[in-house]
Amino acid sequence: MPRQTLRRTVDLSGFPDLVVIYLGMRVNHWTGLKTVFGFGPKIARSVEAQPDGLLHL
Repeated sequence: MPRQTLRRTVDLSGFPDLVVIYLGMRVNHWTGLKTVFGFGPKIARSVEAQPDGLLHL
């Protein structure tokens, strides 16, 4: 039996200029782990730089 998906929505009409980008990656083979782990330091550097507009929770 498939699991039920819980979905939620938010009214963001008060923020017309807001842009949200979700990054994700699906690994189908063990060799893809090298790629996933390679992204970690790059993402960490972008967070450390704290560019204008980057929100991080």
